[in-house]
Amino acid sequence: MFRKVDINKLHSRLESRIKAILGQDAQLRHGAGAPNWAEARPDTRIQFSLTYRDQIRAERALRERGGASCRRVDVFPLAGSAAGTRATALDAERVWVSWFEEWRTAQRDGLSLSTAGWTVFLGQRGVLDKTQILRADWDQLCCGVGDETAGQPHWHVDHEGLLRLGRRDSGLGIAGVSSGVTEATLPAQAGGDPVVVPWDVGGLSGGAGAGLLLAPGGRPAIAGGRVHLAMGAWNATEEHPRRWQRCVHTTDDLVYWSEATLLYLQDQIRSITGRKG
Repeated sequence: MFRKVDINKLHSRLESRIKAILGQDAQLRHGAGAPNWAEARPDTRIQFSLTYRDQIRAERALRERGGASCRRVDVFPLAGSAAGTRATALDAERVWVSWFEEWRTAQRDGLSLSTAGWTVFLGQRGVLDKTQILRADWDQLCCGVGDETAGQPHWHVDHEGLLRLGRRDSGLGIAGVSSGVTEATLPAQAGGDPVVVPWDVGGLSGGAGAGLLLAPGGRPAIAGGRVHLAMGAWNATEEHPRRWQRCVHTTDDLVYWSEATLLYLQDQIRSITGRKG
């Protein structure tokens, strides 16, 4: 349980860390759930998103989460825009990220975290219809939120977005992938047969599968469905699936995870695009 004053301090720290990495003057602003979140009644959902302080410069996309309706969110170039950021070689016009939190109010000035995470999009500046491809989510099972069999925190591949990307991009041939599958049937080349490619889980760490996701003219192997790829270290003293599950106990937990995940995304997207810092 966190106090409301803790949330303000948390957001100040997150904004500072994110600015240092992305070079963006952003703020965490509450949205749907309460007109004034600090005065919300018990058992109210409070949502926060990372937004541009200067809304004239804001870049946006439509974010989906777990089959929920789309929500318009501010997105930021993963490359970073300030001199000296770690990923200035990334294509700032192509890869974007958004940050989201949901809290629930309790009695006596308390709030509990329900979920938080980063979402990755592909798309051009000035275009709302960017493609959502990946999420890093941390659902709080200790508060009754999330899939009890899933690792927490975890990576989630938004394969529906990758399918749409493949249909729009003549350089990506994607076909025959449906929800929950673990292999993709790739279009046949001239004079050849369709090729069935197993899902390369290691691809998320820069392996062959991930390296093809953005490669012009590539033939990517992708899959998705309801698979959650655990990102926390496993604990040998716990039984499966609890050995893969963690909860946020302090504001430090969320700040360090947010920062580490953002830096990791920069490194991995750089390896996918083939660019070096």
